[in-house]
Amino acid sequence: MLRQAVLPPLRDERAALGLGVREHARVREVVLMADGVPRVFAHSVLALGDARGPWCSLAGMGTRSLGALLFADRRIRRSPLAFRRLDARHPLYRAAIRAAGIRAESAPFLWARRSVFTRSGKSLMVCEVFLPEVFAL
Repeated sequence: MLRQAVLPPLRDERAALGLGVREHARVREVVLMADGVPRVFAHSVLALGDARGPWCSLAGMGTRSLGALLFADRRIRRSPLAFRRLDARHPLYRAAIRAAGIRAESAPFLWARRSVFTRSGKSLMVCEVFLPEVFAL
């Protein structure tokens, strides 16, 4: 886990989660490793009010897998995946290359996907940015 903090969400995240301009969210960022190599940068966003509701178990997750929680609960519904090519203009691109310790010149763009998970009418957005080494698997 890299960080878990209360932060203002990105503009497109606010829109997807229906958050107001001044609303903050609980943001969690991790790097997923395989064979000791960073492969995926994951970024999740949850409205602060929803952290006390159906998603309250996320607060004490620590380093446990978010995916394990999401796919174990049958009450959780997942939206279709959305894909995007990120470049140096996008904050998640910059966060991902920094977290992976790679140079922007070696990865002029990164592919990302995101979806929204809903439980009891409350939404959690998960974005995964695929680092160059994921394609070596």
